[in-house]
Amino acid sequence: MDAGIDPLEAINDGLLKGMTLVGDLFSKHKAFLPQLLTAAAAMYGALDILLPAIPKGKQQDQKKVTLAVVEGDVHDIGKNITATVLRCNGFRVVDLGVMVDNESILETAAREKAAIVAVSGLITPSLKVMEDLCRLMSARGLRTPLFIGGATTSALHTAVKLAPIYDRVFYGADASASAVMAKRYILDSEAFIATEHAAQEELRRIHAQGRGESRKDIFQTLDSEGYMPYEELKGRDIEVCEVPLDAVRPFIDWNTFYAIWRIKADERQSEAALQIRREAEETLGRLRCHIRLGCHFIRDGVGCWAGAVHPLHIACDCPACKSADFGIEDSLRLTLADAISGYIASQLAIPEPYKVVLPGIGYPSCPDHSLKKNVLESIPGSEEIGIRLSENYSMSPDASVCGYVVVHKEARYI
Repeated sequence: MDAGIDPLEAINDGLLKGMTLVGDLFSKHKAFLPQLLTAAAAMYGALDILLPAIPKGKQQDQKKVTLAVVEGDVHDIGKNITATVLRCNGFRVVDLGVMVDNESILETAAREKAAIVAVSGLITPSLKVMEDLCRLMSARGLRTPLFIGGATTSALHTAVKLAPIYDRVFYGADASASAVMAKRYILDSEAFIATEHAAQEELRRIHAQGRGESRKDIFQTLDSEGYMPYEELKGRDIEVCEVPLDAVRPFIDWNTFYAIWRIKADERQSEAALQIRREAEETLGRLRCHIRLGCHFIRDGVGCWAGAVHPLHIACDCPACKSADFGIEDSLRLTLADAISGYIASQLAIPEPYKVVLPGIGYPSCPDHSLKKNVLESIPGSEEIGIRLSENYSMSPDASVCGYVVVHKEARYI
């Protein structure tokens, strides 16, 4: 490195100010995750050069965050995005990865003297693991704030189920919100905790009033006489097979892709969003993966289906794909997995007056994740699809889907 360059000045007046600008654009929805990740990748590369040149006595003390996906859950996209955003906001992230048991999380946090512990989970069984973590932290008399996030978590669940167990657990709605929470806590921990506790108390008050409606199971809403007879269905089974990407591609819902990138509906026609779409479509043309699926009917009007998108090497020079934790390849695999149900429905060729829906396990119409085991066991040769279940019924690879097929005259998605 040039001896005339002050590494601290380069970091503080160059890299951090630049990332602050990118972060500001990101928070205002004028830049999106790919741009944030590309900027972060450039910053990390520069830090690799600059940090070793800083004398030890002048190295700045970064607050540490211990980050992990809880035991039994393999979904790491949200965690990776959160790690990037936290690093862009000046935190040192100790990323433990996925399927991390609670003891390991707390041992690492103690060893690293972490200011914050943060965990995430995508599937509902992860909520029980988080509850156990709260109970463990409370039993040990810890005072370290615990941030939780992920698709199944919510501010209400945190306030009602978790906070009474451990009074320093807080919900982060997304990566940006978690980073803001972390900075608020570091700047004034007492004010942060008081504000969050007041919000949680209000949620508990509202919950006590009994608001909310129960959701009926999809099968309970259908007339038993309207199912398509099994004799007409069993010849429509799809034996476990591999299908080319081009066969599934017409069923891609780009709204799913945008949702993965946290791009809201009213932002999808912006130039930044359109550029991401163009990059994604170009990358899709070079994407190499195995798509395996199967579908089997088990009684009148009801069957089981499953599919997985297995990643292979991708020839992409995009900085977000090359250098970041989460890139366009990952989001495309998840988007393709979401498209599998549409492809299967098209192959079944269900005639009128019957209609077909393929509710996925873990979604609102069929929220019990343990049913994934039953579904996979009901499909002959399902092991060839290549889906593995964790003890909490998280599916690996992460771009995996499974569910029921319902063929009924009044079938519909809830």
